Amino acid sequence: MTAAQWCDILDELAEAGVLWLLFTGGEPLVRPDFAEIYMHAKRKGMLITLFTNGTTVTDEVADLLAAYPPFAVEVSLYGRTAPVYERVTGVPGSFERCMAGIARLAARPLLLRLKTPLMTLNRDELWEIKAYAESLDVEFRFDPLLNAGLAGSPEPAALRLSPEEVVAYQLAEPKGRESWCEFYERQAEVQFDRDRLFTCGAGVRSAHVDPAGRLSICMMAREPSYDLLRGSFREAWDAFIPEVRRSTMRSDARCRDCDLRAFCDNCPAYARMETGDPCGAVPFLCEVTRLRVAAVAQLTQVTE
Repeated sequence: MTAAQWCDILDELAEAGVLWLLFTGGEPLVRPDFAEIYMHAKRKGMLITLFTNGTTVTDEVADLLAAYPPFAVEVSLYGRTAPVYERVTGVPGSFERCMAGIARLAARPLLLRLKTPLMTLNRDELWEIKAYAESLDVEFRFDPLLNAGLAGSPEPAALRLSPEEVVAYQLAEPKGRESWCEFYERQAEVQFDRDRLFTCGAGVRSAHVDPAGRLSICMMAREPSYDLLRGSFREAWDAFIPEVRRSTMRSDARCRDCDLRAFCDNCPAYARMETGDPCGAVPFLCEVTRLRVAAVAQLTQVTE
């Protein structure tokens, strides 16, 4: 879409009462008209979070953000050294550009966060990345649950850690252990309709708009979608999204009656990318959930 089309959609979002806005991608800063779109959202009073890989953060971009601050800027950092970082990106020189971008952001009065998608290519540098974030006094998080590509490509999944490693990393630190124990305590009380396909907050608190103006229930679940260039956001939010939320789980779906469903990271979007079926079970997530439930149960017993 053009900047003008984006601004028209932002007008509709603001009129509907949207407050929180996330700019993500891909890489949003590759748009030459990013500043125009960003400032339009700022003028509408939206609280903006920007996801970027940092490689295109110039002094001009950093100055814009400092002058008109977003709520937060989150940079993905794929490694602490050039060989590891560029093994992930496949782009020579990208590590140096990323570090320069982070330095520019850190030098300005912005809420900066760093994060790492954890995989076989960079796991050996995880704690070095964390230490670097701490040296900048910024928040850091990592995610070892790599999903397949949006179009179903299995290539990202080939870089996953084993389920045992995923759980070990998630519970490696006191803060992580505490967070997961609290999560399981909350989820143990959750009662939801097992026939419902979507049990998360997608379409309740949030939705996603892609570069062509198609609105979907979340960033990972791109279908079904609603064309905002042919209809309005209000129509989409009031009629289309609720219809998607009413989607049901097939009666023969393995996940439907699983006792661990409330604790599992699987969702219709993840399942569709992994199996081609929004009701499909993802063996990788099944095993991660089983191991994590057992580990957390043991931790809880020890604590008690």
